[in-house]
Amino acid sequence: NNNNNNNNNNNTLASTITLDWQDLCSRLFLDVFSELAFGIQLNHSTTTTTQEEEKDQEKTKERNYIAFAKAFTEIQGLCHERFTDLFWEIRQFFGLGKREQRIRECAKILDDFVYDIISMVRASSSEHDTNSSSSSAPSQEKNINV
Repeated sequence: NNNNNNNNNNNTLASTITLDWQDLCSRLFLDVFSELAFGIQLNHSTTTTTQEEEKDQEKTKERNYIAFAKAFTEIQGLCHERFTDLFWEIRQFFGLGKREQRIRECAKILDDFVYDIISMVRASSSEHDTNSSSSSAPSQEKNINV
């Protein structure tokens, strides 16, 4: 009977834990890509903040990341739809149709996110250069929370 109670407790615990694998894999992919492409760690697959003033900044960063991830996923599907449209280049050039308008909106979200990263890397790089002007070896890895 005691063994039966343990099984019930394990089943209850297992049924209450929900994990969004797609979100986790998406975050991990973005973290790895940003480290390879920009040499920085976005730290979106793991977030550990405890101070109140940092929580608001983290919420803003999280919203920006979520907007980026959604736009990235959506623009992939929209671009895939172009394969069935013989006139997609004309629509793209003139910005005709909801799909092309949405692609432009998603591209702006992606651009803004990436340009923010580039600005932070440049700022971090210039701070590093001014602080360590005697050292000629560049930093191998930057840790930036976007």
